Amino acid sequence: MTPLENLFRKYWNQHKSIIEQGAEPLDVAAILMVHALSIYRTVLSAEEYEKMVDNMSARRGDVKPLSQFKKETLH
Repeated sequence: MTPLENLFRKYWNQHKSIIEQGAEPLDVAAILMVHALSIYRTVLSAEEYEKMVDNMSARRGDVKPLSQFKKETLH
């Protein structure tokens, strides 16, 4: 397993545990998103940050749902 895969697994297990302990998945996701965007904003130039956010938006259809946390849509 690569260092990136190890890091992914470490954080995935932590977040999964937090959700299993009763935290709302959307709350956890929102916090992770804020942290991720803040890190990108800190380490990337303004142009690189805009490209990163545009790329995330363009690839939003590629994201697969996590079936173990899926709930009914409220809207």
